[in-house]
Amino acid sequence: MSPKQLATSKRKPKPLQAKGYVDGSIARSHVSTARVLKQAALKRP
Repeated sequence: MSPKQLATSKRKPKPLQAKGYVDGSIARSHVSTARVLKQAALKRP
């Protein structure tokens, strides 16, 4: 690799992003794939 190629590299630490607040009960709730698919099937015409 050439020094020029390394100097123009855009790699750097990513800026910290604030995580949005999620209610604890929602975050800990179990999501059943079968229930999700069943609900989606009922919503479909």
